[in-house]
Amino acid sequence: MTILIGVEPCDERLPAHLDGSLERLRRWIRSILNQGTTIEVFTDFIDSICSDIENTGLHHHNFFDTDNNRYFLWDILNSQLSPLVIQLVEGWPGQCNFSSIPRPPYQLKYGPIEYVICWIASRLAKLVRQNWTTATMEQEIRNVFASMRDYVNYFDHCGYTNDGNY
Repeated sequence: MTILIGVEPCDERLPAHLDGSLERLRRWIRSILNQGTTIEVFTDFIDSICSDIENTGLHHHNFFDTDNNRYFLWDILNSQLSPLVIQLVEGWPGQCNFSSIPRPPYQLKYGPIEYVICWIASRLAKLVRQNWTTATMEQEIRNVFASMRDYVNYFDHCGYTNDGNY
């Protein structure tokens, strides 16, 4: 099983009822019941994130000044660096301007998502049972991920401060 995960740091300025607030963290998950991630699967996952941000993002609200720039932070997974993904991200046709920022390869301390994955793995280790099926494992991963709160600390820990410069 391969799990793709995306998280966005919360914006503490947002009212609690809006996606992206501390109370309604934005996160995305996709599971694939085989090993590895193809370029097509990863592109589809990123497309769903971009579409979600485009359709429910901050630019739809007039609570405060914000821009339409959003950044993907990722390492050197081949799928992430494929021309298809780069074209999707940089050529997004909507109001949002998406870009990607590569982080140093194998520098886990600079990747907020690495902390998210470790948190999920530590919770799953306490729950896992010998009789779990693949479907049970997938559902438990989703449940643990959905229960996660306030991962803005992971962004802060990695040096991405909450000053609007994520």
